[in-house]
Amino acid sequence: MGLVLLRTGHVQLTFEAPGGAVLNFQVESTDSLASPIKWSAEPMSAIMMTEPGKFAARLPLENSVRFYRVRSTP
Repeated sequence: MGLVLLRTGHVQLTFEAPGGAVLNFQVESTDSLASPIKWSAEPMSAIMMTEPGKFAARLPLENSVRFYRVRSTP
């Protein structure tokens, strides 16, 4: 997984998932990794396939520390 700061005021998360489709994933975030971790869906994330098996999610940049994960959805 990778994370890039874009000039547009967004961050772009990249990840690989061979055989995956855009609708199979959801970006989640939290502001702390202290237990218990409370992950929340990122409603403003836009996931796109950049090439087969490779994906990118664009998110608005926030003014606080955020931790991200990509979760597979059924």
